Amino acid sequence: MQTASHNYLFVYGTLRTGGRGAHLVSKYGHKKADAKVKGLLYDIGDFPAFIHHEDAIVYGELIQLRPNVTLEEIDEYEGVDKMHPHDGLYRRDKITAVLMNNETVEAWIYVWNQSVKGLKMIENGDYLAYLKLKSAHRLIR
Repeated sequence: MQTASHNYLFVYGTLRTGGRGAHLVSKYGHKKADAKVKGLLYDIGDFPAFIHHEDAIVYGELIQLRPNVTLEEIDEYEGVDKMHPHDGLYRRDKITAVLMNNETVEAWIYVWNQSVKGLKMIENGDYLAYLKLKSAHRLIR
């Protein structure tokens, strides 16, 4: 088992408060603050894909992990393939998160490990806000 070397996890999609995977995060820690990172989000259906990008912002939450936490259950939920890292849906990576008070924190993040070609970009960088908009558009139709 690999123990998290960082004490934080940045979540931006289904693991956020109110997301269908938030229960997994609550096992390992608690929300410290809203935060943002440099990157882009894409809509891949039931969840978003994050990729690193210097010129865009993704909004989410910084989770403070409990001491000696392992992230294997979340790795499995995210489709991380430890035996064949290039084959998994996501890989766990390190990133600098910026809190709303401009404090910076190093955190783990799940990065999309596949091509984004042909995927719809989530332009506002906020998956939960995007879902609300998407839902409202469905109701109008």
